Amino acid sequence: MVMSCAPQQKKLVYPETAKVDTVDVYFGTQVPDPYRWLENDTSAATTAWVEACLLYTSDAADDLLCVDLGGRGIIKKQNRVN
Repeated sequence: MVMSCAPQQKKLVYPETAKVDTVDVYFGTQVPDPYRWLENDTSAATTAWVEACLLYTSDAADDLLCVDLGGRGIIKKQNRVN
């Protein structure tokens, strides 16, 4: 039996993660690194992606586990500081 505190659960959609065509070559072997852009933790794109993931996780916990992780409050607080 599965129980939930949410009367109607909304469909959760994981944030889309962009891929880039970045390839490193190590000892003659090409190694794709499609998520290299996420390594720049100060970029607006990375910040937006992290916020979207935090909201997804917070919404999932709220809806599925009846746990308030405070994700929306954290993002609002960060945006006031910045």
